[in-house]
Amino acid sequence: MTTPLELGSGVSNVQPGVKSLARVRLSSVVTMKARFALVLAIACGGCISIGAGSVRVVDRDDDAHAEAVAKVVALAAGIAGQLRELEGSLGRWEECLNRASCSPQQFLSAAESAELKILAAPELAALRDWVQQGYRAAERQLESGGTGATGARYRPAALREGPTPVQSAPTSGLVARVRGLISRPRELAENDDLITDICVVSTPSEASFLMWPSSEPSRQWGTRTTGRVVKVSRGSYAFSLTKGSLTYACPNPAKPCPKLDLVGDRRPVFDCALDGSGCKRLERVAAACRD
Repeated sequence: MTTPLELGSGVSNVQPGVKSLARVRLSSVVTMKARFALVLAIACGGCISIGAGSVRVVDRDDDAHAEAVAKVVALAAGIAGQLRELEGSLGRWEECLNRASCSPQQFLSAAESAELKILAAPELAALRDWVQQGYRAAERQLESGGTGATGARYRPAALREGPTPVQSAPTSGLVARVRGLISRPRELAENDDLITDICVVSTPSEASFLMWPSSEPSRQWGTRTTGRVVKVSRGSYAFSLTKGSLTYACPNPAKPCPKLDLVGDRRPVFDCALDGSGCKRLERVAAACRD
């Protein structure tokens, strides 16, 4: 069956010629302060570790990290255009759902597949994780009701009798939820806002902080609290804080905890207690994190 949502191939690599453009824009992406801090780093068994208030980059050198940041910036325009196209197709899906010609599950599966294809670049792993979490939440909502978004179980057109009722309100809710999962990354790409910094505070302080996309745990960034992690892709991150025998990590099989969200929550400070009481986001930036 032909679905209403068809797109071309996603962006998975920087196109020829973009690399030089990325290098030209590099000076506006990576600040001199961050580069200077990395140069002063002390190598420690496969990582780079420096003092409080500075960047701690794991398993990557200055040039590799700078190149990854430049690639994300270079990808922004192409991502924004494809996401706009995908978002524009949602009206056809809504009509399909209202006619019960397709099921909510088909809609969610097709929309997720198309969006992940657009966000296929390795540097966007955390953003893909954020998108996938949103689709899993939408699926759980469907499963908890035991029905499709229209309130009636989907039946193929050949098995239905009589005219198809139009039940637009519940369908619109599902489409609106998916629209948000597409429009938020689109807005970030359009505004060249795919890269951000985060200030990390802990109790007690002087803890080692690491963050990584759950789908690619080898892509790690970190700092020593209180300190900043600079120039990381927006998305959803697992994380850990360690000081001596104290450790707080998320995800935690023993206790559910929210991951670090750098898409839906724009507050610049991540404040955690190592006693396991949890983490919170704050507006006021700690003095150690200010330029």
